[in-house]
Amino acid sequence: MTGLIAEADRQSLAIVTTTKDAARLTGHRGVAAELLKRIEVIEVEMVFDDGHAPGAIIDAAIENFRARRLKAGHAAHA
Repeated sequence: MTGLIAEADRQSLAIVTTTKDAARLTGHRGVAAELLKRIEVIEVEMVFDDGHAPGAIIDAAIENFRARRLKAGHAAHA
């Protein structure tokens, strides 16, 4: 985070993030607190042309998670 702040200062850039990511910085001290004071928060709304796309993305993420967990479980017992 220090590098991000330094680079923004060097190039006179604003640091921009989403509300969700800004929330992750809340309650921290030090560099995270400094970054939170400096960032510009933007609202993001995602709209899909295909109404089934969000569910398909979530289903794929769950399947990938299960596959990784299963693989890790087998690796741990091998």
